[in-house]
Amino acid sequence: NLVDQSKSLDSSIIKHDPNPDIINIIFIGSLTPRKCPFLIIELAKALRKCNIGFQITVLGVGRLKSRLEFLIKKHSFDNCIRLLGHISNPRDYINLMDLLFHPSSSEGTSRACLEALASGIPCLVRDTSANRFFIEENYNGFFFNSIKDISSNVTASARLRRENFENKSLLLPKHKEDLILDTYSKVIFTE
Repeated sequence: NLVDQSKSLDSSIIKHDPNPDIINIIFIGSLTPRKCPFLIIELAKALRKCNIGFQITVLGVGRLKSRLEFLIKKHSFDNCIRLLGHISNPRDYINLMDLLFHPSSSEGTSRACLEALASGIPCLVRDTSANRFFIEENYNGFFFNSIKDISSNVTASARLRRENFENKSLLLPKHKEDLILDTYSKVIFTE
């Protein structure tokens, strides 16, 4: 999975200006069972229980949207979870966030995660072998196995973001554009 890293680090992008009282979280993906969007509600419950201020932005559409809207209202999260639907270019939203929450357990390397990392946004992801390919804990994100350990990982991820004053890329070296292109060149042009 490749991302255009030159756009991610473009100086014209909206810069992160953290609010110390609110952790801004983004979820990007289809609202389908495969992406586990109901964990957004569990995340919000865990943060509320720990008295952690938060705002969750959800970018995506899918058949679970109406159920997710119902749960947001049921648990009185109207003011802290917003569903924005499909956004063609989510870069400006990503750049305002403290972390990307990616609860899916059924995919390989997430493009949304790579784009967030390229923009300096840490990721909170499920502990799977695929996610271990691009996340190194305490460097560019954290893993979770259950919702019980998630609130401390949210605050730790936000800390990573806030320490990254220059919005530098958090991609691991093996995901840097130059290395990937060099690898492809060697494969294609080797006799």
